[in-house]
Amino acid sequence: MATGVLIFKIVGNTRPEIIVKHNEGEFDTNLARKIANKHTIYGDESKPKDFLSYRTDKNKYFSLFITKTESDEYMYLVFILDRNESIEPFSIMISELRQFINLSMQKSTSVLKDSMIHILEERNDLIQDVDDIKRLQERIVSKANALLDEKNFEKTQEMIKRANEIPPKITYLVKRGDEEFHSLKNYRQASRHYKDASVLAEKINQAPIKKLLEQKAKRAEDIPQFIKTWAMTYDQIVKPLRKIEKRDNSFYLKPIKLIDRAIEISDYLEDDKTIEDLQKLADYLERANTLSEELESIDKKIKEVLENIKR
Repeated sequence: MATGVLIFKIVGNTRPEIIVKHNEGEFDTNLARKIANKHTIYGDESKPKDFLSYRTDKNKYFSLFITKTESDEYMYLVFILDRNESIEPFSIMISELRQFINLSMQKSTSVLKDSMIHILEERNDLIQDVDDIKRLQERIVSKANALLDEKNFEKTQEMIKRANEIPPKITYLVKRGDEEFHSLKNYRQASRHYKDASVLAEKINQAPIKKLLEQKAKRAEDIPQFIKTWAMTYDQIVKPLRKIEKRDNSFYLKPIKLIDRAIEISDYLEDDKTIEDLQKLADYLERANTLSEELESIDKKIKEVLENIKR
């Protein structure tokens, strides 16, 4: 479940400013800067990386680059999740999130905060609806009652019938899919269960659930290829680092984008331990790069002084 949400902005190397927050917990400007830096490093020359997830000892943070303002302010949206929570309910709606927040930012801060809380609650509802049969049934019946108010008796009866029949099937298929995925490693069968559940979600007009289940199905299908890609990515990370004694100026930065890819793959594989180690490696490389740049600057000054005292 997502427990909090916030928006912060940052300009260049200035201190990040948290402009809207809700249940932000231990999130502070130091963590905001770290997340912004990772968006920059993992992005390209045109803009920061669209979204990423970052773990600490207590939480997982799903962050989304929203926009760059005319005054060069970079805006980021951050959801605070339980440490082992999947980012899928949030990553499936990136374009909608960005559009919704950009529209809300044109209004007051209170409207923006209300919009963020609405998204947070909506995503949590989605997570619970997939797991809780009774909750999903109540949601469908509530829609059916609205039709009853419109005196659409036939459609109301059909929706109530589906409310009784379909949610238990969806929950069963999702649990079967999760079992095939996590315990049996039968990703093709897991994908089939998720797809079947998504078809049922469409029959009860639950578009968000359908989209989430389609994403889970795609993820299951992609896992075998991701496992192969992980092996190749690992080799690409390790190979240059074995030549650490022959490093050049960009030595420490070269593996970082690969590490981001490795973290994405590990997130897909739900390999939390590897993600922790990859984040540590990325942090060490970022620190080493900073020190390397400082050392390069000092080397230049040493050369200048040596040139000045040359006779």
